Amino acid sequence: ALGVHAEDAVRVDALLAGLGASRRTPLVAMNVNASRLAFERRWPRDRFAHIAARLSARFGAHVLLIGSAAERDYAGALLGELPHPAAVSNVAGRLSFGELVALLDRSALLVTNDSGPLHVASALDTPTVALFGPETPARYGPLASRRLVLYAGLACSPCISVQNRKTVSCNYDALCMRSIDVDTAWRSIEPFVADLARRPAAREVAG
Repeated sequence: ALGVHAEDAVRVDALLAGLGASRRTPLVAMNVNASRLAFERRWPRDRFAHIAARLSARFGAHVLLIGSAAERDYAGALLGELPHPAAVSNVAGRLSFGELVALLDRSALLVTNDSGPLHVASALDTPTVALFGPETPARYGPLASRRLVLYAGLACSPCISVQNRKTVSCNYDALCMRSIDVDTAWRSIEPFVADLARRPAAREVAG
């Protein structure tokens, strides 16, 4: 089982305190990245920016942009795409794997593309909103007990799988991801998060 080490939790607490996030602040981890395996899995970053701003305004959430050091600049560019001031911080490249686990364990929600942090959150049973397109959520979707999948289900999707060695040959500029517009996404995300806020669940992580 995936466990949270005490020293990682302490370091994450210190990081969050430095960012002005108290223990009472709702935390939302946001992963706007996808590995080089298939960048086509990325939802447009400016749409993530609109969702981050709405989560901050509607729920008082502090949104934390996660990712590797190589993804820090891509994630950080979201800060310039926010439609209005919001509590959003870029911590991409600042966390070890253990600290990422501790952060996801502390988070009320993860909003993510189809990528590694989704599966870490599933192992922790962290509520998850996952955006899918090139791959099928039926096989690779989140397993957390409280989850929301956004998937346009176009005729050409999914186009990558283990059978074709996860190779993408897309003639439509990732239309499957671009077909999920911000307002449609928010109409699903807002009630999902509101329900999480009404019925917070205590999650236990095996150590």
